[in-house]
Amino acid sequence: MHRPIAALLPTAGDGKQLRKARADAWVAALARPGALGSGALAAKVLAHVADDVLATLGDPLRLGDFYLAAFKDDDTAIYALKGVFRLVAHHRLEAPRFFERLFALVTPAILAAHPDLLADVLGPCLASKRVPEKHRAAFVKKLATAALAAPPRAAARALGAIRDAANACETCRALLDDDAAADPGDDGEAAPRLHELAAFATHYAPTVAALAAACASSDPADDAPRGLAADYDALAAAAPAFAPPPPTSAAAAALSLIHISEPTRQEA
Repeated sequence: MHRPIAALLPTAGDGKQLRKARADAWVAALARPGALGSGALAAKVLAHVADDVLATLGDPLRLGDFYLAAFKDDDTAIYALKGVFRLVAHHRLEAPRFFERLFALVTPAILAAHPDLLADVLGPCLASKRVPEKHRAAFVKKLATAALAAPPRAAARALGAIRDAANACETCRALLDDDAAADPGDDGEAAPRLHELAAFATHYAPTVAALAAACASSDPADDAPRGLAADYDALAAAAPAFAPPPPTSAAAAALSLIHISEPTRQEA
């Protein structure tokens, strides 16, 4: 005869044992084959554990192998990113290929689909002095390229992370600085330039264009208002109302001259 589950748990008065039993239950459940599932279920499990479970465990590193395995899987890597980052940053989880894997996740498709998951981790990484400046500059370049193909809200999040990186990293600042890019170095070659900003400067979404202007400015006084970079939810709500500018009258007239006729079907 099976004993009731309540009989297997410590009494409510013993908080320490209750927390340990809860942690043991989570570790045992997540260690089972197929426990993570796939698709939407995997996303919910990884997010819930990162947000609501890790902080309650006496030793969060007990879930290190679980998160590293999910991080290596292409289908779940983006959902595992937050949990792995927290374990690495706050609990010293050893993940030697963390930045290599993170760099691989910076793609137009992932940025468009998961701008918050990506930017919430990229932001602190790009502002961290523990990350070499050349590595941060490489992230900034790839992030800017990915943002070109992203919807307005995702592009805004990317530009916010780029601006924060420029404020914390001289090498990243040089990528955005017109004067630095125009000044040849000792080898006679001009410094690299983040040319993607020129495209964003004429973006049809006003918030994105304003953020691009703030990134391009080297004067702190010209920084974008905090609300402009932070109010991404408002931008998401407004994004459906945005549309690329209509063609000019000359272009419209040219388009009206184009006539595509149906091919005539020849009789047998």
